[in-house]
Amino acid sequence: MEAKARIPVGARVAAYLKTHPVITLLILTPGIPEYLSSSSPINAIVLNPPQFVFQLLANLGLYGSGALLIHDAGIRWKKGWATVLLLGAAYGILEEGVALSTLFDPNAGPVGALGSYGHWLGVNLIWAAGIVPFHAIFSISIPILLLGIAIPETRLKPLVSTRGTIAALLVLSFDVVILMVVVWHVSGYWMGWPILALSFLSIGGLLFLSRRITLPFTGKMGGRPTPSSKEAVAVGFSFFPAVILVQNLGRGAGLPAALDFLLVVAVQALYLLYVTRRSWGGSRKSVISFVLGLLVPIMVFGVLAELAFPLTLLADLVVVVFFRRLWVIREGPEEMVRPSIQNRLNMMAVKGRTTAESNPAVVRGLRKEYICKYDYSPGWSDSRAQMVFKVQPRVAHPWRAPMTHTNLVNYVIRNESASKRAGTP
Repeated sequence: MEAKARIPVGARVAAYLKTHPVITLLILTPGIPEYLSSSSPINAIVLNPPQFVFQLLANLGLYGSGALLIHDAGIRWKKGWATVLLLGAAYGILEEGVALSTLFDPNAGPVGALGSYGHWLGVNLIWAAGIVPFHAIFSISIPILLLGIAIPETRLKPLVSTRGTIAALLVLSFDVVILMVVVWHVSGYWMGWPILALSFLSIGGLLFLSRRITLPFTGKMGGRPTPSSKEAVAVGFSFFPAVILVQNLGRGAGLPAALDFLLVVAVQALYLLYVTRRSWGGSRKSVISFVLGLLVPIMVFGVLAELAFPLTLLADLVVVVFFRRLWVIREGPEEMVRPSIQNRLNMMAVKGRTTAESNPAVVRGLRKEYICKYDYSPGWSDSRAQMVFKVQPRVAHPWRAPMTHTNLVNYVIRNESASKRAGTP
């Protein structure tokens, strides 16, 4: 009798996480913003176990619930990355403002000198200008993005039911209240009812704006060429140090705090402009490189913070293994599909990748390298709002094209009528 082959531990862990996306998201956040940066030190598991347990439970309830709610809101509302970022900013105000009071307390530990430099009308403005986008990017958007790359089916499907959403909202609310009480008990700081009301008003305004955004949840965000992996990792690597430098540059140079605040906002706006002007659908590896570049300075910062006992290196090792697995995953789908090509041919079998097209100008004037999707599952698609995919094809023989993707996209072989179904002239 033949012995069964042993499955490597790494493969078993990867398979488990792929079938449990909620757990994967709970590892990514708070893993990235808290434990890579050593904001919640991993070495506390040895040096101060009660502190480690409390921080772990608080972080899971805070970051995990917030990311879960935002991920599912983006999908249920059929929204884009603008919505994710706006909701991430709302989350940042909820955590740093309502729960931890660092947006308002000038003596809060993480704020440091920025509690006196740039404190105006009860708000640490320069600190807020950096930490709120930090949470929108590192605590929310990057974990959701990496989850979608590692487990592609999560891009179009909510992770929990309505009952699960209510449970996550209750956990988040309970966590925020507990942290408010702990912060008040430890530091004695209370922001006051007017500032608390303005915090919730700001969160409500961001929720309203995020709900009004009409871009789809997936797709390209710009029309310029996809950056190379080297360019992407370099730009990503420079982001966090640039923000930290500008936050502290004004104070060191004696600039007015208001000017430094505007500089911090402007630097981040330039990076946002770079991201939105690029087409990221052309190469998954460019996206991975960009995210890795964003994370490396955080990892370095975490190691320096735990230099005497750097257990955060274990988390860094997990990140390296995770990104290596993402890198070697076949860029896909690389499967035979039967699309309808807008080139006046009745039929052509194509093997290659498809990327969602969101540029309205392209959708209005389809070229031959674009295909029109029909009968998308889930069933919210209709003939007036067809999704269009750009194909990077290799022509193959029709009889070599099995009907794959039937569980996701059913392609219909058409000629000119496909463009009419897409709503194009």
